[in-house]
Amino acid sequence: MSELVTSDEVLMFYDKGNLSELVARMQSDVERTDTNSLLNYHIQLVHLLAMCTEGKNAATEIKCHSLIGLDDLVLIVTHPDCIPEVKNVYITFLNHCYIDTEVEMKEIYNSQHIYTLIEKSFCPDIDKVILKPGENRTLDKYVLDTVIDLITQFFNSPFFEQSSAPQ
Repeated sequence: MSELVTSDEVLMFYDKGNLSELVARMQSDVERTDTNSLLNYHIQLVHLLAMCTEGKNAATEIKCHSLIGLDDLVLIVTHPDCIPEVKNVYITFLNHCYIDTEVEMKEIYNSQHIYTLIEKSFCPDIDKVILKPGENRTLDKYVLDTVIDLITQFFNSPFFEQSSAPQ
């Protein structure tokens, strides 16, 4: 885990200039289909971080907060060109690292991050699935599994009930 935390590869798309590179890679058919592409490497890396934080694992969760902050996560997932594969790993990471946690992460419960995701990403994606079911199986799976799981975890969390978030 310490090698991941100190690696520049994890942070390769998190400064302002590189977000446009991530978007360009998401728009590229070659990047999306090549299993050895930098985009797929990034997706697998975020997936690995999500799996490292699965369960009650406070030390790893805290390390991962420094790698992918909520502002960056929301910026990527709400981008109009963000693809379901990228959304899926980031929302899975959000769930394991910030919501289904051993210790309370006040930032997620006392901020607008979740509500921004719901409004600018989840609702439009749910609309797409409702209007054209089966057209994009990756989007369907992301919405029906990952988004629903995150919403359920967030609003059923004991930390949500104790928070100052609007209810």
